[in-house]
Amino acid sequence: MHAKHLLLALMLFLTAGCAQTAVSLRPAETYPNSYEFFDFAFSWKTTIGPDGATIDGVAENRTYYYIRDLELTATLLDEGGTPIGTGSFLFFPNQLAIGERADFSIPVRAVMTAKPKTIRFFYRYYLSEERMSGISRFHTFYGSP
Repeated sequence: MHAKHLLLALMLFLTAGCAQTAVSLRPAETYPNSYEFFDFAFSWKTTIGPDGATIDGVAENRTYYYIRDLELTATLLDEGGTPIGTGSFLFFPNQLAIGERADFSIPVRAVMTAKPKTIRFFYRYYLSEERMSGISRFHTFYGSP
């Protein structure tokens, strides 16, 4: 009887070890800045240092399509609208499902003589259903650092 219980406990333990858990992303509501459009929602925070800035955040696919090759570019602008520095991020995995979220981190290398006033974001993507013959969709928006 003792061997049966031990075998059952061992089987349950080994089965639980093979279980997968979903990747835990930081909730979008906890980021100080956000932007929503019909196709994507972005939330981010900016960390500024002497050698540049890092923009960390999360993107959410709001379309009814599978998205591939999403690229996000951020340009830091000073008070006059002059670019200070630019950085880009290519999302991996390459395809985002409907409602799927993905983290991003954009390093922007620049000499920070003054604090940036604005960030100009530009994103571009393709619909997976269109395969290689599709055209890119893109959008530009502005946000706070």
